[in-house]
Amino acid sequence: MRSDVKMLAIKGKKIETCTKKGTLDNGVILVEKGKIVDVGTGLQIPSDAEIVEGNVVTPGLIDAHTHIGVLSLERTTEPSVEISDPITPQLSVVDVLDPFDEAFKDAAKGGVTSVVVHPGAPISFGQIVESITIIPGRSAFVKTNGRVVQECIGVKMAVGEHPKRYLAELKLSPTTRMGIIAAIRDVLEKTRKYMEKKEKTGENLEEKAEEYSKMEALKGLLQREYPARVHAHLARDMMAVLRLAKEFNFDVIFEHATEAYIIAEALAEKKIPVVFGPLLLSRRGSELINLSAKSTAIMEKKGVLFALTTDHPTLPIQYLRILAGVAEAEGLQNGLKPITSNAAKIAGAFNYVGSLEPGKDADIAIFSGDSTEAESKVLYTIVDGEIVYRGS
Repeated sequence: MRSDVKMLAIKGKKIETCTKKGTLDNGVILVEKGKIVDVGTGLQIPSDAEIVEGNVVTPGLIDAHTHIGVLSLERTTEPSVEISDPITPQLSVVDVLDPFDEAFKDAAKGGVTSVVVHPGAPISFGQIVESITIIPGRSAFVKTNGRVVQECIGVKMAVGEHPKRYLAELKLSPTTRMGIIAAIRDVLEKTRKYMEKKEKTGENLEEKAEEYSKMEALKGLLQREYPARVHAHLARDMMAVLRLAKEFNFDVIFEHATEAYIIAEALAEKKIPVVFGPLLLSRRGSELINLSAKSTAIMEKKGVLFALTTDHPTLPIQYLRILAGVAEAEGLQNGLKPITSNAAKIAGAFNYVGSLEPGKDADIAIFSGDSTEAESKVLYTIVDGEIVYRGS
């Protein structure tokens, strides 16, 4: 938005608020200083406001699981995880974030205004084994204008075939499912004892930062300041993690979660969120045999809070909304929520993004037609009140 414009007014034939207001016909959104000031019908627009309009207006789209800025297909040649150690919770994805990754521009072209960025590799079409370790590091919440909103929204973990086989390739241990769970349990038990000793003795253990860096990083997990964001495909692996979470009393979000539909009732009962997908993959490898877009409808019906992901660069981030359309074609009733409000709630960011209501960040996408239909065009993408993309 130009510095000489006091307010931005967005007019839409349909405004999908993702709030209790639902869809507003012929509505207006007023934006000032990067925030939404008002949303409604019949609002008075200041004479000096910049006006943009489209057929359908939605909250800015949110991809709940990406490697954007970490794995640029054009620029990155180094490994995406620390291959000298399978457990590195002290590492932060923010430290390697590349603001010059062209994918940020692609995201804006697709109406995507926020992303969760994870350490680790995307799912590869060229190999069965994904390059991921047991605890590769901490994840962040980032706007696609490059602004880092939260440096830590969880610690990434991985169980199942991918870390098992990748560690075997690296000639590191453990290389079994039992060994992976045992390794996580071991570092969590050390962290718990570390916390107890620190509280009991008052010893200034931060002075031994190198020795205790892993436990300092995992302390927030056991204090439930942030969740474990666990890469898991099979129901059996998710159940093993849930037992571990009960043992150490930490929160869990399942990433990819191919077989989440099998245990959907348990996930809903325990209020365990899921980031599902990407759902347009070939069923290569034993963990993707049951991959289906129909799983989204099952989770919706069972009451599981779930979001969708491109796992960029597995799939290009600008096609996030197309995945929602595919899921709707397979029975999902509302494809917009998993890429807006649901994604924001899972990321712990719903207090400022994910819906169109006063006081929230002015992250907005404007379309020529329904947001989840492939033939619709993105007309404008707005991040923090600034127009970052104008379509043709």
